[in-house]
Amino acid sequence: MVASFIQANFAGLASLLPNQIMHLMVTGQAMSGLFAVIAQILSLAGNWSIVQSTFVYFVFADTVILGTLVIYFITTRTRFFQYHNALANFESESTDSGTQQSSFDLSAFKIVFEKVRFLPVSVFHRELTYF
Repeated sequence: MVASFIQANFAGLASLLPNQIMHLMVTGQAMSGLFAVIAQILSLAGNWSIVQSTFVYFVFADTVILGTLVIYFITTRTRFFQYHNALANFESESTDSGTQQSSFDLSAFKIVFEKVRFLPVSVFHRELTYF
């Protein structure tokens, strides 16, 4: 769920930037499939047990999500992004011509995240108990 939220967020951010950035984002998504295949080949070649393979995939996925969040925060603070974000805001204000934009309400996401906040911790704890 977190990965899809982050992916949608990056797609929205990439839409604010020049078209080449969206192309690079889609290429990066294709590369992630290649990394998954390489991880599976290494898992099969290493003769790991199912529990060990699952744990390695889980840790790898968490590492990628944390790395993505770090890159997100760095990207949104660059002058390049801030310039294109301001340009997109200016263009949307000029095309609105006085109409009021609807604001996005995050209360639904907050409710969902409050209900599932302990699930990742319990899954991680369960994986550690197998070792």
